[in-house]
Amino acid sequence: MYQNEAIISKLIVTQDGEKDFQIRFIRDENVGIICTPTDKSYFLLDSADYWYDLIQEKYPPIMKCSCKNDRFNLTFEYTPREGTEDFREINITCSCTVCQKVKRLPTIEIDYSPSSQLLDHPITFCKQPKIKYKTYSLMGYWSDDELLGIANYFINKNLFVYCWYWDSQNAQRCFKELSATELHSFLSGNEERYLAIYFSEEPFNNISMQTTPDGKGILIQQDIWRKNNVFMLRGPFMVVSRGLFYQMDFCSEYLDKDGNIVPKAASFCALTKDFQKFSKKLLKN
Repeated sequence: MYQNEAIISKLIVTQDGEKDFQIRFIRDENVGIICTPTDKSYFLLDSADYWYDLIQEKYPPIMKCSCKNDRFNLTFEYTPREGTEDFREINITCSCTVCQKVKRLPTIEIDYSPSSQLLDHPITFCKQPKIKYKTYSLMGYWSDDELLGIANYFINKNLFVYCWYWDSQNAQRCFKELSATELHSFLSGNEERYLAIYFSEEPFNNISMQTTPDGKGILIQQDIWRKNNVFMLRGPFMVVSRGLFYQMDFCSEYLDKDGNIVPKAASFCALTKDFQKFSKKLLKN
């Protein structure tokens, strides 16, 4: 158990003794991967849990120094959480192998326990860093009739319908299951502004949600549709002179923690195919 918050520094070296790395890092998510001169890839810290879902939209570029070199030595600096065996935060220092200029990646805050394994295993071997699976995004400036047509499609399929929305009166993010009437009310703008609407084959009982530390209510994983049998309709945004822009995301496959492509439930896969046929007939743009 740590009695103080004295920083622990660790130079990153692979089991093969390699310590020069190319770095691909997603700053908004603090997720990254490194590659050695012998073309072996490693996840940084717990990046394996998030990497594959995040790269489906865009594969991050290799980080470069101002001298144009793209290889770095890495030092991880662990700040212990006093009175525990966990860490409060981790900082990553990147030193250019040519000019020795130092870059620091954004501080990675650790809000879970246990986290002591991150010191013993700061990097994890990655057999295949770039894997794509089948995802779909349906988007456009839909009319009210088109939007309600999509809603009625899922209602008629007897899916569970949930809404994540902003309660302006109480300044809170809220979440609840919707009836058909309530769904129509949200979509027509008669209710509070919705952040997302979910059409799910199964109830949300076991799907991760949490109350945020800032007291603003319920926070739901943005990529909840990737691994669950869920269609997610994002809250629309206004484009001047064009109108409301809508987007719905869903997929028929997902990646497990080992990077294997796994098909979703057969019933959901069939539903995704049927919905795509339906939406092509319904939507004009």
